[in-house]
Amino acid sequence: MQNNVVKNEFDLKAGHYETNRLAQWYKAHANEILNQVHDFDSGDILDIGCATGYQLRLLCERFPDAKLVGLDISDKMTQQASEYCEQLSRDIHFITDDWENLTDESRTMLENYSFRLIICANTVHYFIDPIRAIRQMYEMLDRDGMLLILEREKTSSPLTLLWGVLHRHLIKDQVEFYSADTIMAYLSQAGFKNVNVLSSIKKYFWKGKLFTSIALIKGNKIND
Repeated sequence: MQNNVVKNEFDLKAGHYETNRLAQWYKAHANEILNQVHDFDSGDILDIGCATGYQLRLLCERFPDAKLVGLDISDKMTQQASEYCEQLSRDIHFITDDWENLTDESRTMLENYSFRLIICANTVHYFIDPIRAIRQMYEMLDRDGMLLILEREKTSSPLTLLWGVLHRHLIKDQVEFYSADTIMAYLSQAGFKNVNVLSSIKKYFWKGKLFTSIALIKGNKIND
């Protein structure tokens, strides 16, 4: 039921996701991730919670040989993403599914790729069981693969803390915001090594938002 609420929320946003008031904020997140992708050289890329595929379109230009896959719970988002990609010379594959409850069909499709980079931006706070969801990312990565998570950082962010309270007690949905330390602990529990914060942004009036507090966190899958 809760994931249906998330799906419905993003179904409604799909048509204006890249043009609404917060579009430049989300696009800035995608560019921040692109600027920090230094350790990736080859392999396939998966974007979990890909929305309209803006991040993947950026990565398509940077990594012309990579196979790109986007997954989102909203079919309206993946449909919009496919339409945006129609003019590209390369194919980006989009899957509509819930990462926490993948169908056998989706899992089989994903297992046909060799993912060496998984990106999960502004999505962890929607997961019902974030530790399990992150562990599944670890399992989906190839050896020496890398996970990048971009999330709101609630430490020293009264507005993010307030939003967390509103979601919990007024909106009453599954949304929960975390500190960067908590997310890093989740990555470590899932088996990731070299877990660290690649970058953090704490700014007022940045890209149309009153206050921004985000962290970009990296973890590597290293098989001994």
